[in-house]
Amino acid sequence: MKKFSPPQRRLLSVAQFLVVFNILAIPMYVILLTDATFPPLQDFLASITAISLQHQGISAIASGSFLTIIDANDVVHNVQISFDSTGWKTVYALAALVIATPLPNIRRKLRFLLFALPGIFVLNFLRIWSTIWYSFVFGWQNFDVVHTLLWREGLIAVVLLFWFFWLRDAVRLKSSRGKV
Repeated sequence: MKKFSPPQRRLLSVAQFLVVFNILAIPMYVILLTDATFPPLQDFLASITAISLQHQGISAIASGSFLTIIDANDVVHNVQISFDSTGWKTVYALAALVIATPLPNIRRKLRFLLFALPGIFVLNFLRIWSTIWYSFVFGWQNFDVVHTLLWREGLIAVVLLFWFFWLRDAVRLKSSRGKV
């Protein structure tokens, strides 16, 4: 059996990661192609967003996955919590990144995901809430800018940062102990 040099082992590790990550992406693409939704999650997020906004004195009512917000001028604004707004792709992407990472200790991966995935879910809720709050306070003309530029790309950056810091710590631990 041929021994691989350290650069060859790193290259094989990267190849393994890419293959596993792309295999894990298949279910996500199936969900996207079938236009699947999960109304209970959408409704839940709409409800807790409405409750949070109400606690701040904003007139917000949830009906299914829709939020109705009435501003100070009695203008009605409707916002739908779509399946994409639930943050499912963000949660899935982080899980796929961690699982695909070629480190042998699955327990360490699962322990990280046990805390990181709910953290991503909470950040996504804050994304929904803050986009609506900001639009209510500073004008609905800002909704798309805040929603699209700040938060969509922001969540991608958060996922990559979570993964990067976990990976950095896992590799550091591996080199200090000789295993992960």
